Amino acid sequence: MDDSDRMNADRDREAAILLYAELIAEAQALGAALLDRDGDEARFRAALIAGLARSRDLSGIATLAEDLGRRLAEARDRPAIGVGASYERLSRALDRLLDDA
Repeated sequence: MDDSDRMNADRDREAAILLYAELIAEAQALGAALLDRDGDEARFRAALIAGLARSRDLSGIATLAEDLGRRLAEARDRPAIGVGASYERLSRALDRLLDDA
């Protein structure tokens, strides 16, 4: 690997870490909204995470965020079944993403 390749690899890694940090910050804000029982904010954060992840080809993260958003939308009309587990799955996936960076 020459210097140019190494520099490009370093830039790609830095960009990935910044993206992961942004996703994690949004997930923390989503968790705070859940604790505050602010369903609108939580749905907004889930959609934001899903859109950002989908735009960067992180389909696994996007799918988990979309699932959480769907469960939050359903929680408007009935008890919030599965919301906590869905949030935990998203959080764990984000942890693994950062660990692999």
